[in-house]
Amino acid sequence: MARMFPTTEPTNRAERWVFEALRGGYRTSGWEVFHSIHVPDPDRPGVLREIDFVVTIPDPDYCVICLEVKGGSFGIDERTGMWYTAGGATLQSPREKVRKDMFALKNNFSYLNCFYDKNQQRLPSGDRGQLALECAVAFRDMDEPTPPLLSHLAESIWASDVRDQKKLVEKLRDIAEKTSCSFTRNQTQKRKAEEDLVNLRQELEPKPVPPPKNRIFSPDLDTLREELLVLTNDQLHNLQLVERNPKKCFVIDGAAGTGKTVLALELARQHYEEKGEKVALICSNPYLSSRFERWAKTLPDQKDGTVVTGTLADFSTFDSKKQEKFDYLIVDEAQNLCNEKSLSSMGQILKGGLTDGCWTMFGDFSNQQIASPDLTETGEEVLERLKNEYPRLIHDELETNCRNTCEIAAAVSMFVGIESPPRSGVHGPEIEIEYFDSPEGLDNRLDTLVTELKDNKIDSRQIILLSSSSDDSDVLSSREYGGWKLLNVIEAEPEESLDKEEVLSVSGDDLSSTTLRYSNIYDFQGLESEVVILVLPLAGSLLDGTTTLPKADHLFKLLYTGMSRAKAALIIVAHKSYEEHLELEPRFEPNYESHIESMEQLAKDRDSVS
Repeated sequence: MARMFPTTEPTNRAERWVFEALRGGYRTSGWEVFHSIHVPDPDRPGVLREIDFVVTIPDPDYCVICLEVKGGSFGIDERTGMWYTAGGATLQSPREKVRKDMFALKNNFSYLNCFYDKNQQRLPSGDRGQLALECAVAFRDMDEPTPPLLSHLAESIWASDVRDQKKLVEKLRDIAEKTSCSFTRNQTQKRKAEEDLVNLRQELEPKPVPPPKNRIFSPDLDTLREELLVLTNDQLHNLQLVERNPKKCFVIDGAAGTGKTVLALELARQHYEEKGEKVALICSNPYLSSRFERWAKTLPDQKDGTVVTGTLADFSTFDSKKQEKFDYLIVDEAQNLCNEKSLSSMGQILKGGLTDGCWTMFGDFSNQQIASPDLTETGEEVLERLKNEYPRLIHDELETNCRNTCEIAAAVSMFVGIESPPRSGVHGPEIEIEYFDSPEGLDNRLDTLVTELKDNKIDSRQIILLSSSSDDSDVLSSREYGGWKLLNVIEAEPEESLDKEEVLSVSGDDLSSTTLRYSNIYDFQGLESEVVILVLPLAGSLLDGTTTLPKADHLFKLLYTGMSRAKAALIIVAHKSYEEHLELEPRFEPNYESHIESMEQLAKDRDSVS
């Protein structure tokens, strides 16, 4: 049985199939398999390439295989070797993609042997390492073309073999044997190959979690980001639930940080790429909608299907009489869009309407209804009404907090009384609470905090300054903290690529940004940031000393929404009047550290059951 790193299954259907086959145990004893490995692209500084699988095979082959996995059917021009989708759009050759991945891996580990140096120049035999390196492509749904093509299909594993666990393993063994047999190792070289394989595996294995209090102020912030991106078991369960019930409609309910937006994007991708459908992806937040639009542009072009993103207002101009209706509807932040008028608008753009059409809604119906402080219908009542109106509806929940560290999850639990266990073992710094008593005191406090973050190599794009007051926008735009001028998120450019294969490195070595983002909580709902500075009061002007407080229930929902935006570090800067009104210190001390341990134990108990 192969050892898998990490042990969580991939979300992609084709990758999940290969993952299960390699984990299955047929003649894979001693193998170690790493999936979703990111390595720096030698040709594009600051960009990481993603390798679907790195398969390491020990004695007697001592081989490392970079494996690209593709789902869906593609076409190949026999004359030119060009690849194209079922819709006719051209795409990069999977073989060429994984070959570049292989060289990126070699560039990071010079002892890997693929007969070529990092510049892809052939190496003399005496300069080659002893650990063999090769690349291959596994096609989950594509049979071998007839007649077979040669050069650009080398080391391809076709659907008939991928779907058979034994055949897939045998194909990988054949590739390893063929690669390894290209040269003969003596005993000294064999020991060197074994040593290099051990070193490579140690480099690729997830690193131990550093001490929590210093973690945000170190380059290890990148490691924390990767840990929080790994999908949870209940996320995978919900994807499979939707996939296995294609004629049903769904409401997926989950607290902040449980991965609703991630699933919404994956579901849109599947219905577009794998089914060729016309998909509408709707949310209530204009800034989140712009993120969706940029993400949609990274999807491969194809003749059939499309993904259209926007707020419900953007879709209000959709003329269903003149345009073909959508095959599938996905709604994020649905708790803000379940009134009668909004539901009617959604039904008009969907084939079969909401009654007979196919749709999935994601929302936090209990805790994030912050669109209005005067809502009379509870989240539970909204869900019950939807179930009565749409008998085909299946309701399921997300339970695991995959966004926040244990420290932030514990703080949210203590302040608001909501428990959503985080991943076990994912830690960051404890949250901080500071107070101000005047506009000048707030300015000085924020300038000191931002300067400290900047001095510790935190990029401004990793920080968001959150408030609930839109009254301060004009004033804040003229301010500078830590030498960074403030910029409202609705005016900001994309701070990083959303392409799966091009993940921007934000280690902080190159602080190229000169602006610091700020937003009110309403505009940032559904989004997240590594570092959140949450400024209270939550009503009135932050800068003229006003301390008007919203209704208590709405206040705690706002506080919960703002706090849960933080992935790695949370700092609360509050007017001194809130110290007594919210009882921040009594809620926070002296039981915070013990509550962190409690949340960690909850996470471990849940993981042991699953």
